[in-house]
Amino acid sequence: MDTTIRKRGGAKDPARLIIYGTEGIGKTTLAASAPDPLFVPTEDGLASVPDADAFDICRSFADVMDCLRAVYNDPQGHRTLAIDSLDWLEKLIWADTVAEGKRTKPTIESIEDFGYAKGYIYALSRWEKFTSALDLVREKHRMTIVCIAHAKIANVRNPAGDDYNAFTPRLHEKAMGHVAEWADAVLFASRAMRTDKDTKKASGLGFEPGGDRLLTCTGSPAVTAKNRYGMPETLPLSWAALAPYLPGFATLPQPDAAPNPSATGTDAGAANQNNQNN
Repeated sequence: MDTTIRKRGGAKDPARLIIYGTEGIGKTTLAASAPDPLFVPTEDGLASVPDADAFDICRSFADVMDCLRAVYNDPQGHRTLAIDSLDWLEKLIWADTVAEGKRTKPTIESIEDFGYAKGYIYALSRWEKFTSALDLVREKHRMTIVCIAHAKIANVRNPAGDDYNAFTPRLHEKAMGHVAEWADAVLFASRAMRTDKDTKKASGLGFEPGGDRLLTCTGSPAVTAKNRYGMPETLPLSWAALAPYLPGFATLPQPDAAPNPSATGTDAGAANQNNQNN
């Protein structure tokens, strides 16, 4: 082992971002506004950015890893790698976990069949493999990583008081714990929302039509969020607003700010709160 002491990590490393939010809010458009993006799609969600460079839709966890291996070997000039989306990736990870389990226990048909929480724990090894591959790409090619996810409203158990509801990425808590720790920033994309100062609960749940599109950058009882870059509580939902806080971009020419999608059209589905609980 080389025991030379070196400075590791720090602000010069490219960012690892998780951008999650309501349907149609502009998450994919934001990622497409980053410098020279390349998408690894796990769902058919690139209609809003038809000119984006992307692999074919991944239908298995092996497909995803093949794409990451291809980027590691040759990023072809891309500076941003975007995964769209993490919650659809989770379905592929579960399917891969089930297929492996079925080889030794043919009665296994779903991630729940392993027994209480065991399937989700087994799936963590694939999440670790996935984030390790992203880190290899990031380190070799100095690429910024943007992982997109949809939002859900989760009940948070509060040992110090009453339980409460909060927005969080639509992932199982085991997977969420891993990717949230791995990421440098977890940012929530929504329309302007308010939190009651007494109950600490969100008012309107971020779905008000016509509200400003924002990135929530710091956590609260209403929203799962964090960042390691000293971002303010909120930023406008645009790459131009986000980039100055990210390593390597503050002094570089920035792409034009991502246009705000219309308050109607693709964003209309964001008004359906029931979708967030699926």
